[in-house]
Amino acid sequence: MRSGGLEDDLVPPATVSIRNLRSFVVIDLFSQGRAVYQYTRDWTTDEVLTWLRHWGTLESWQLHDWAETYLFCSWCGMRANFFIRDDTLVFVTDHTTTVPPQ
Repeated sequence: MRSGGLEDDLVPPATVSIRNLRSFVVIDLFSQGRAVYQYTRDWTTDEVLTWLRHWGTLESWQLHDWAETYLFCSWCGMRANFFIRDDTLVFVTDHTTTVPPQ
C-alpha cells in the first residue's frame, strides 16, 4: 500500500478494475488479513479502503494522536477493527487483558 488521502465519496480508482474487485472476496477481514495484504501490496491506501467498501461498510475515527482507526463490517456481518501502519493493516482485537497488581 502507498499512502494517500481518504475521501468519503471515492469510486474505485482505475487500478482497481471490476475484475480485481470480484477476484478476491472479503468475508472475514481479520482471518484473511495476510491474503489481503498480498493481494493489495502495490495499491495505495485509498485504493485498499475503496476496495474494502466494495465488500462491506467502513467507518473511521481518530482519538487524540492515535492513527486513524477503521471498523470494517463485511456484507455477511464479520467485523474487524484496524489501523494502517507502514502500509500494513494492524488489527485491534479484544484478546488483550490486563490483571491489576495484587
